[in-house]
Formats: sequence, structure tokens, C-alpha cells
Amino acid sequence: MKWIYLIYVVISLILGSAYYFLTRNIWLTVALILAITCFLLFYFDSKRKKFYRVMNRTYEAINFINNFIISLSVSSSLNTALTNAKNSTSEVLQRQIDSIEHLAVEDRIDYLYGYFDIELYGVFINIIKQYTFNGGDIIKISQLLMRDSRNLEDRMHDYQVNLKHKFMDFTISWGLTIIVLFAMHFSLKNLTANPTDFALYPILIFIFFFLLMANFALLISKAFDASFIAKGDKNGKRS
Repeated sequence: MKWIYLIYVVISLILGSAYYFLTRNIWLTVALILAITCFLLFYFDSKRKKFYRVMNRTYEAINFINNFIISLSVSSSLNTALTNAKNSTSEVLQRQIDSIEHLAVEDRIDYLYGYFDIELYGVFINIIKQYTFNGGDIIKISQLLMRDSRNLEDRMHDYQVNLKHKFMDFTISWGLTIIVLFAMHFSLKNLTANPTDFALYPILIFIFFFLLMANFALLISKAFDASFIAKGDKNGKRS
């Protein structure tokens, strides 16, 4: 996704060009472009990557758990269920599983907790251990787990939809604010002297764009928070 970095540069240049048009101050324009670029590259991008890594791993865990349980109900074999579940996962997870082929199947299932790192998978491990020791109908044993996984998947979908709305609302509201800023600039230019002649004007406009970044940072810290995924059975986590 190298195109995302191009988008960061384009956004920085657009905002920098807007600032230069308003102030005609080349040095503060360069400083603003560099500040916005660094902010997007080192703060926004790291938060975005961490958030979607957790989301993707959780989706993958849900898919793995469901496929494993369905396969186990048909084959009654942990090895067969693990193989079938592995075949429907990403190449990264397949390589993880292949790298531990020397372990017993129970240990391989347990080892993957470190890859998924979500409470739901800890519950799954306990259910598999219960099934291994006591037997029974795996579908009935894991009914609550599968219900919880569906609920979690629904919450994740709803969260992502709301996330898009939040970013859209932010873009629209601040976009309108910038338009108002331009309107004020032209009004001042028509009514009085050129506002760029005032020494504090470039600094005040710079503060405006700084506040824009600060508000965006606040939005990111709240929006890219995947802690809602951890709501589950704490007892399912391995010690």
C-alpha cells in the first residue's frame, strides 16, 4: 500500500499550498508541510497500521475458529481440523503453522494464541482442551463461543462503518472551516489592507492549522482504539 504515502504527501502539499496562499510566507509554509508530513507518516500511519493489524488478526481468528470447529465436528480429528482451518487462512498464518509442524497438535493450537493474541482464542483453547479430555459434541460445546465470535464480528463491522463516518464528518467540518477562513481572508483584503502585511497574521494562520492537526490527533487516538475487541472472557486467556 505504498500509494498511502503518496496520499500523505498530497494532503501535506494541499494544506501547505492553502497556507501559502493565505500568508505568502514561504518559510512557515515549508515548516507546515514538513510538520503535516511527519505527523501523517509517524503518528497517523503507526496508529492506523496497529489498529488494522489487530482488526485483521481478529477477523482471521474468528474465521480460523469457525472453520476448525466445523471441520472437527465432521472429522473428529484435531489434525484434520487444523489442516482444514489452516488452508483457509492467510499465507502468514500458514507459514506460522508450518513452522511448528514438529509440535503435537494440541501444542500447535495453543501456540497460535501468541499470533492471534485475543481473549476469544483463549476461550477456544479451553474448549478444545475440554473436548480432548471429555469428548462430546464440539458444536454444542462451542455454541456460546461461536455466538460470541459472531457478535464480535458484528461489533467490528459496525465500528468500521462508524469510523468512516467519523473521518468523513471531520473532513467536511474542517473543510468548511477552511473555506470560511478563505472567505474571511478575502473580506479583510477588500475592506482593509492586505492581511499578509500584518506581522502576526501568518502566525495566527499557522496556529489554525496546528489546531487542525491537534484535533485530528485527538480523533485518531479515539478512533483507532481497538480495545473494544478485548471485551470477553478474561478467564479464557492463557496464564
